[in-house]
Amino acid sequence: MSVEIETGATDTANATVLYQNIFENGTVTTNSQTSDGAALNAVEDTTFDFWTPAGVPARIRVDYGEDVECDCMGIASHTAGSEGTTIVVEYSDDGVSFTEVASVSPLTDDTIMVIFPSTSAQYWQIRQTDAACSIGVVKLGKRLVFPSGVISGHIGINHSSRVELLTPNVSQQGQFLGTRVKRIGARANINFGQIETDFVDNDMAMFEYHFNSGRTFFYAGSPSEWPEDYGYAWRAGREMRPSYDEGGELSQVDIEADFYVEQ
Repeated sequence: MSVEIETGATDTANATVLYQNIFENGTVTTNSQTSDGAALNAVEDTTFDFWTPAGVPARIRVDYGEDVECDCMGIASHTAGSEGTTIVVEYSDDGVSFTEVASVSPLTDDTIMVIFPSTSAQYWQIRQTDAACSIGVVKLGKRLVFPSGVISGHIGINHSSRVELLTPNVSQQGQFLGTRVKRIGARANINFGQIETDFVDNDMAMFEYHFNSGRTFFYAGSPSEWPEDYGYAWRAGREMRPSYDEGGELSQVDIEADFYVEQ
């Protein structure tokens, strides 16, 4: 799968992250959930527990208390492709009449990232139709768009798999015994190059804290140019530590992140 971009969406050429999640800061309700598939499971960062509706139509809704701007949805660890589910993003000014702003009908269970025209509203919801599916993580909010793309030499997330094999797979006589996979994941070094320090110290400051705290985010290297270079990520090892260049007017920014891989 690749990043889905709805007609009218802007700022889709440069690197972007979705880390803020309005479901964490508003009143969340649902119209359908199972005994072991509470909707609030999907609001957490973890990929091992799920929101599983009892049937469709099903929705998870948030009342933010005031208008809040959103332009992106991210979903990880789900069964929408396997189940044949369509996922719809909707907003409302009164909590009664909702307007669709984006929808996706995935063919696989790969991570979902949908970018849509920026919209402000008090009420937002993610709705499942056609068939019920399990969702491990859902984020909805306003993206942080970097003022430039990643620098030359970047390896896309779709090419960053880490496959750990059980060894040995060769006998003492040199015969190949077969291969067994122990663990699959993905890790990438993402270098944003030199960015104006004003952006780093202001626009990016909350993301720096979020990243260094070990929180998760959705990342895309260039949604419109490299739509397969995206994923659900978290810090891998070292902190983000921007360094001053060019007398302090520019800062060098890079991160190392692990990415969720559907097993």
